[in-house]
Amino acid sequence: MDSIYITLLVHLFWTVSPKWVYVRTGTSDYLFELKNNAIIFNSENISSFKISGELPKTVIIEGDSGTYRGDILIRKGKDGILIFNKIGIDDFLSSIIGGLDPPDTNIESLKARAIAVRSWIYSNFKYSHGIIPDSTDLFVYTGIKAETSKTMKAVSDTRYIILTFEGNVIYPLWTHSTGGETVPYNEVFEENREYLISVPDPFSKKSPFFEWESWIWEYSFLRGVGMLDLDSMKIIKKSLHGIAEDIILFGPNLQHLRGIEIYELFPDKIFSPSFRVQYSGDSLYFIGKGKGYLVGLSLWGAREMAERGKNYKEILEYYFPGCILRQRRRP
Repeated sequence: MDSIYITLLVHLFWTVSPKWVYVRTGTSDYLFELKNNAIIFNSENISSFKISGELPKTVIIEGDSGTYRGDILIRKGKDGILIFNKIGIDDFLSSIIGGLDPPDTNIESLKARAIAVRSWIYSNFKYSHGIIPDSTDLFVYTGIKAETSKTMKAVSDTRYIILTFEGNVIYPLWTHSTGGETVPYNEVFEENREYLISVPDPFSKKSPFFEWESWIWEYSFLRGVGMLDLDSMKIIKKSLHGIAEDIILFGPNLQHLRGIEIYELFPDKIFSPSFRVQYSGDSLYFIGKGKGYLVGLSLWGAREMAERGKNYKEILEYYFPGCILRQRRRP
């Protein structure tokens, strides 16, 4: 193992507050229960517990489960039991890049993924202190099941490599695919990052989300945006690259929303913040381009570039113009 080995603390199942947790290691079983605002293990009241060892650990809560490398830490939370996975960054990356959508088996585009996600971790480290939720808008950590021999090789072959701009690690983003071009960061998030600009993305053309159509029942939409009734809906301003910047919802109360807000409310129906909409009375019909935030690395495009013979350096230099790859052993 390298003398410098970065570990992360991943908050598992962070969106729920389980009242019981079952952990299986293959040689031992552990049951933790929350009773009278205390964690009970083996009939004893505990405040925390650590399960270590080389064997993978399966964590089960009501309605969900996962198998993980590293250590499992159990702690008392405000409303339930907190579960953390202490894991090396390489194992974490191997799982993350294998779980991103679309699936990918090309080693060069997997390397590009690994460097982008590692850069994201490094850029967040000083704020998060290495504590990361197991799910964000960019990824979902599912442990061992997303790993493959290729994801492990991609991570190993790019160890310590990050994306930098003017000497500093960047805050990269990635997206499933685009509608023909990536979008500048400021058009989606209303602040500027010089390295997240628009580049042509013909490599996403084969994506099923290059152009898409979808509809939502009116009652589902109203519940999501917090309105009782809707008379009409109109996009009154779009950005240079087609992002819906100002949308008016006409009803008992006038409401303004941005395309990114609607996308984040309905990501399984509205696949990006670049869309137009038609209102038919009992449903809303959306026509849009791309899937995801449309900013940064196009995962579909990266895979297509790799299949055309481009290496990870060429892929990253294309989607992050002006950025330089460097090795940095610490965040």
